[in-house]
Amino acid sequence: MSLKKKQVDCVKQQAMNILSMMRRQDDKLEDKLKKFVKKDKATARRTLETDVDGWTPVHACALKGSKHLLKVMISAGIDVNFRMGQPEGLPGGCALLHIAAYRGDVKICKYLISRGALVDIEDNYNRTPLYYAFKKQHSRVIELLKQKGGELTVENNETETMMVDECPTPQPTTLGFCFFTHFKS
Repeated sequence: MSLKKKQVDCVKQQAMNILSMMRRQDDKLEDKLKKFVKKDKATARRTLETDVDGWTPVHACALKGSKHLLKVMISAGIDVNFRMGQPEGLPGGCALLHIAAYRGDVKICKYLISRGALVDIEDNYNRTPLYYAFKKQHSRVIELLKQKGGELTVENNETETMMVDECPTPQPTTLGFCFFTHFKS
């Protein structure tokens, strides 16, 4: 196995470990990540942006709703408009603001916008964060995004993919993570 392949495998394993720690609600994760970012910012960034079944640790953190942890992750140099991968049966291409808007998390939305998040960024189905806030009827987030120039996108009539609330953090399985479910509209 080449050295580059070993490094990629190591970064992916670190990303999976972080996802696992978020699932267990490990109170020490924030301190561990601060040390990791301080010690090796470049590797921390690669790890936090690493795709694991379409999800990255930074996107999982946005879904978890931990602003403190998200700030630590973004301090590694992650672009707030960085998009997640394409999980099976999911919209894919979501930025952090899509996820925070879906959650109805005004504080994280404000933080992301203050860090340069694009209010009209589109996912792979051309849906903006305002679409997700509207679908979940998060009036405060809707108001914030509209104030910042957000526009509502038209939903895809053929198939609608929505996030579900049963799984607050990603769970690596043979089927991927359980953040979303796929259903006909």
